[in-house]
Amino acid sequence: MRLFFYIFKRYCGYALAVVALCLFLFIFFDFSHRARVFFSKVEPPSLDIALFYFYQLPFMVVQALPVAALLAAVLTMLVLGRNHEITAMRAAGAGPLLLCAPLLAGGVLCSALGCFAGEWLVPVSAEKMRRLEAQMAGGTQYRRDEHVWLKNGNMIFRYRTYDPYRQRLLGLKQIHLRDDFGVKTITTAAQADYRGKDWLLHETQVRHYDHRGLLVRAEKREQHVAELPFKLAWLQREQRQALELRRAELQQLIVSRHARGENTLAQQVDLHLKIAYPCAALFVVLLGLRFGFVYQRRALQGVLATFAIGFTYWLVLGICTALGRVGAVNPFAAAWLANALLLLYCMWSMRPVFRQQD
Repeated sequence: MRLFFYIFKRYCGYALAVVALCLFLFIFFDFSHRARVFFSKVEPPSLDIALFYFYQLPFMVVQALPVAALLAAVLTMLVLGRNHEITAMRAAGAGPLLLCAPLLAGGVLCSALGCFAGEWLVPVSAEKMRRLEAQMAGGTQYRRDEHVWLKNGNMIFRYRTYDPYRQRLLGLKQIHLRDDFGVKTITTAAQADYRGKDWLLHETQVRHYDHRGLLVRAEKREQHVAELPFKLAWLQREQRQALELRRAELQQLIVSRHARGENTLAQQVDLHLKIAYPCAALFVVLLGLRFGFVYQRRALQGVLATFAIGFTYWLVLGICTALGRVGAVNPFAAAWLANALLLLYCMWSMRPVFRQQD
């Protein structure tokens, strides 16, 4: 057990250092970009900027854990090999499985932390981050031109944008039809604010038409109260990204979008990625094990080969997920194929190691 904890402690130290480095690089480059295109325009307080990046930490940690698992495994085996500790351990009777156990335990720990953070920490922090970003942007950051049409009896409604944080419709248009489908009135409003039971329309213009479709009169109103058939539960759109949702929330989103006839392939791929991507931390550890045993005396060649295989893994993962989002690959296969290929390759390449009888 002493040998196990010796290697495991060194692995965890390298993993924490790599995660910290990834967080620093992400914040540095993201801040450099946002300082020019976002922060310079809205000029938020320094505390809001600090909270903005603090709320992003759980999501960034989840994204960095597979990278940290790979680099920590490579560094651990590299240092042990350069100090001839692997040779000494094997000479003392430690077999490959005993040397692999600490790194595999570290990979399991990274995968478990990624799954836990992605399911419980990321959804809460992402929601706070999105709200804070919307507040800094004055609520305009998440307005989307939807141009939604709705027919209710002899009334047709259309709105351009819905602001979920202010519960406000923008670019509202209401068309009242006659029994012969001719236009009776057209009401337009710059915005409509929800007041609990009805909507308060601002800067409205009402145009009346006769049975021949000719304009009879037009009137303008500063404010106008009206009952609209829009329900907040229907208007509300999730502002968080799919990977920032809990699995139950993502499944509910898939069901609701499927009921509306929308394409849900991208969300189905993300649903499987919620588990597949954190589990990548366990599979990439196998690359570090392969490096320690196969390239024990060829450090530079081993490092280059390991990073080449790791880059290929992320390239395959990106291609598979892209194909899965457009329906060319099954969503489950798109999320797990890269992990399966990496696992098979590492097991095949390490067969001579486990055949050795020491």
